[in-house]
Amino acid sequence: MPLAVLVEGLESNPIVLLDPILLKGEDLPGQLDAALDAYNAAHVVSRATSALLWYDDRPNQTFEYFRDERAVRAQRFRETISLTGFHTCSSGRRYWYYGKCVGWLPGKRTYWEARLFHHDKKFVFDGPLTSLDVLAKFDGEFLGMDLDVGMLKALAEPQLFEAIEDWDRKLEVK
Repeated sequence: MPLAVLVEGLESNPIVLLDPILLKGEDLPGQLDAALDAYNAAHVVSRATSALLWYDDRPNQTFEYFRDERAVRAQRFRETISLTGFHTCSSGRRYWYYGKCVGWLPGKRTYWEARLFHHDKKFVFDGPLTSLDVLAKFDGEFLGMDLDVGMLKALAEPQLFEAIEDWDRKLEVK
């Protein structure tokens, strides 16, 4: 018997887990569609869009269900690589950036994202994702690029550096 957890935003990040349900019988897509409809009818703020499933006989593997495909398939995890370091702009100002580059899977976004901080920022009481000291946030998409995540990082860094340079130039105008 599979166990399913309804999910909001499985196609993007972050995933928001909603209600767990126990499934019985053969018609999994029908049961999951009914559970998604029931959840969405009862909630206004959050919307269940898909589900994650686990089977008793395969406890270490997760499966995904997407309503528009009406199919359960094994979940594949995307490669992610850190996009973190320092960049010195042509103005001489130095910044620290923290982010990631996320590889391709069918039906998912391939993208990079980074947050910019002063070069001497230390995360003592806050984390890089929730810090109030974020100077700017940058991101970019690689539409359908089925490349190694290391290659995607090599493509993302020049885009990030150009975005940082543009942002830094706007400081001089003010």
